[in-house]
Amino acid sequence: MILVHDNTSKQAPVIHTGELTMSSREIAELTGKHHHHVIRDIRKQECAYIEVYGNQTKFGLVKYVDGKGELRDEYQLTKSQALFVVSGYNPVLRAKVQKRMEDLEQQLQDQPSDLQVASTMDSSQLQLLLKETKAKEVAELERDHAVRTKSQISRTREASVMGKLGAATKRIKALEDKVQDTGEYLSVIAAKIPDRVDTDTKDNAQSWRVLKQLSSLLGKDIKKAVCPRFGEVNTYHIDVIARFKELYL
Repeated sequence: MILVHDNTSKQAPVIHTGELTMSSREIAELTGKHHHHVIRDIRKQECAYIEVYGNQTKFGLVKYVDGKGELRDEYQLTKSQALFVVSGYNPVLRAKVQKRMEDLEQQLQDQPSDLQVASTMDSSQLQLLLKETKAKEVAELERDHAVRTKSQISRTREASVMGKLGAATKRIKALEDKVQDTGEYLSVIAAKIPDRVDTDTKDNAQSWRVLKQLSSLLGKDIKKAVCPRFGEVNTYHIDVIARFKELYL
């Protein structure tokens, strides 16, 4: 995986797999499109490009660190690939991408090579350059490691939280079942009664109203119980529950 640390879309010339490339983020900025839309266009067209140019020309998928320190996908496209992707865009947008790629090519030509720069330095300057280069490489490796570690910690914490949440949900459910089953009395939930039923006099009647009427007819009290999730709930005598199920379920 190639990691790009820059969280901005504007770029200096970038060499990827030996060729000058343009990032999908910069294409999005030049064309005024959302980056995820450009990503979508790239993925839709990659197979057609590979079919013509060969499997060795796969689009360069890399990672970059966004402003939140999170890893995101982007593509590094060669000039041919970039112009192919935007071939369906309007002429002005295509021209913008082509001009930007030409500007990058010019910048690359104008930049002195490492050997040219080194040839103008004395030994002490070369040693300093070597030291700075090594320090930069070490810093980048440490930053890569920190990003990966942060991602791993995040996943571990998420798994821990989900585990605790699952255990808490099970405890609440067990407590609800216990509270709502008080011997001879059951709540609607504990009795597994639907919220509404069709009766002889009314369709889609609320079950608690029907249970209330049956309780009155059978001379049974309605008792209160405290549920940790729903607060105070009504419970009904098991004879009322049995009669309800006999008539309506």
